[in-house]
Amino acid sequence: MKPSEKKIPTCQPPPKFKKSFTTTYQSPRACSYGYKVVCHSDQKYSKPVEIYRGEDAIEKFIVKMFEEVRSCQSVMREHFDKPLIMTPENERDFHSTSCYICGRKYKDDDKPVRDHCHITGKYRRYAHDICNLNLRLDSKSIKIPVIFHNLQGYDCHFIMQKIGKMIFYDDCINSRALIG
Repeated sequence: MKPSEKKIPTCQPPPKFKKSFTTTYQSPRACSYGYKVVCHSDQKYSKPVEIYRGEDAIEKFIVKMFEEVRSCQSVMREHFDKPLIMTPENERDFHSTSCYICGRKYKDDDKPVRDHCHITGKYRRYAHDICNLNLRLDSKSIKIPVIFHNLQGYDCHFIMQKIGKMIFYDDCINSRALIG
């Protein structure tokens, strides 16, 4: 955060108060940001550090985060749907009697499946069909963690305010589009 050196309009004290009052003359504003995209599944999809210094840093940061989300979703759609790779050792394990995800034994009417990692294609283990489907990666609904360093109330306030304004603006635009 860097203070802006412009005078901010303030209210004057009522005439009956002749004592001093505080005049705000600085307004803190964000002037930069930096981030790094890290893919823990495959480092080739990680990106170098991105640094920005200049005007509208918070708004530009939020826009960049949404761009990164779309980029991650695209990588997932295009590259993280590898077919199952089974080794002879995997085939022996395939005849397990219980689901490795929930731990319950299979019943006669259960249809166990071969669970595999869609990122690497490697066989994981034998699982209930529903347990396997619950592990599925969906690029549209996956949550991508954003980790902030040293984000505390004061800095967070500016980011949350800007997100709120951007959401409000989007809602207004969408409402006008529906009405008009």
